[in-house]
Amino acid sequence: MICFADRINYFSNNLRRPVIPEIVRIFHKAFRPMVVLNVLLSVILSGTVQAADWSSAADLITARKYHTATLLLNGRVLVVGGKGLTGTLASAELYDPATNKWSSAGNLSAARLFHSATLLPNGLVLVAGGMELTGTLATPLAGAELYNPATNKWTSAGNLSAARLFHSATLLPNGLVLVAGGEFIPGTLASAELYDPATNSWSSAGTMIDSRSSHSATLLSNGRVLVAGGIHEYGNSGSSYTLAGAELYDPATNSWSAADSLVTARYGQSATLLPDGRVLVAGGGQRISSYEGGRATSLASAELYDSETDTWSPTDSMSTTRGPSATLMPDGRVLVTGGYGAELYNPSTESWSPADNPAIVRHQHSATLLLDKRVLVAGGSNSTENQLASAELYGRPEPNSKAEFPWLILQPALNFNAFNLPLR
Repeated sequence: MICFADRINYFSNNLRRPVIPEIVRIFHKAFRPMVVLNVLLSVILSGTVQAADWSSAADLITARKYHTATLLLNGRVLVVGGKGLTGTLASAELYDPATNKWSSAGNLSAARLFHSATLLPNGLVLVAGGMELTGTLATPLAGAELYNPATNKWTSAGNLSAARLFHSATLLPNGLVLVAGGEFIPGTLASAELYDPATNSWSSAGTMIDSRSSHSATLLSNGRVLVAGGIHEYGNSGSSYTLAGAELYDPATNSWSAADSLVTARYGQSATLLPDGRVLVAGGGQRISSYEGGRATSLASAELYDSETDTWSPTDSMSTTRGPSATLMPDGRVLVTGGYGAELYNPSTESWSPADNPAIVRHQHSATLLLDKRVLVAGGSNSTENQLASAELYGRPEPNSKAEFPWLILQPALNFNAFNLPLR
């Protein structure tokens, strides 16, 4: 069963990396089928970030948390759904960095939160699953929808085979979208499925070893997907536990296999593919009680996954416990926000350092790397759990950045996101 009280946001961030010779080699090897989109890799991730600070951005039209935020090919940011001041939202809006203004992006056919949003190779955005919350009544959703930036309209993308929320959605090298796990009422799901943009249809992607929700999913440089951690729940019993287990999806065989387990069991963590091919997992939480309504604790620890050796190893811990959003910056460092302050992880030294503090303490927000190399942090909730309409920008713009889109670096889950995973 699902408990919705006292949630703390976790955002898998959008997987981003700097363009250096090695990472370009990895991208082209793993994503050779996406020739047209590969050419857009160059500018945004080159160079280094200038002296960074925070500045205010225009407020969202509607205050919201648990929404998704997706960078479009035209450089605008699409924010979808979430929970507003009066309930679950069907509205969507667009942020234009050039004018620092928000505008309407229409309405979904179904209001939703805890969904996924994935930018497709054709420029459309796939929004899938989630739930509608009416009072204390939660309704999981199987429906999926497509947003077309050219028309500013929404159309149907069919239905998932199973309604799910807190799932992951990962764009694969072959252009398909892998949706895995998630939560139904009651219990967690082990099933996975594939969305094909060419046919606008869904098909099976097999069954994971463990059913799980609120996990991370990371596209590796070898084209496989690493799924790690999460929560496993036992149907109507209400019993659950936090997972340390991890597994790998191979698109070539449409099958799952076991991977090395995390050092620390966790859920709602961020997961970021680093320039050297390792995966940084940070923060998240652990369920203290095995029964719904039991306490959860958040984590400051972080660890690294090496896909070549299939091993996890601990790395430096963050300065405070967080359910962070994580953004790979152009200089190769990882910016985490969420809770008090912000900090940066340096893969070269495997250490964290303080970043400038944002003006507002927030969680359950989104964080999106823009084409001008700034990071847009939008919405969420404050320390008193009130939804926010405010937005902030981290970094200084680089107007000479001409890339149309930093392709292959955006995974919703987030975006592994691209959706928010709270402590539950």
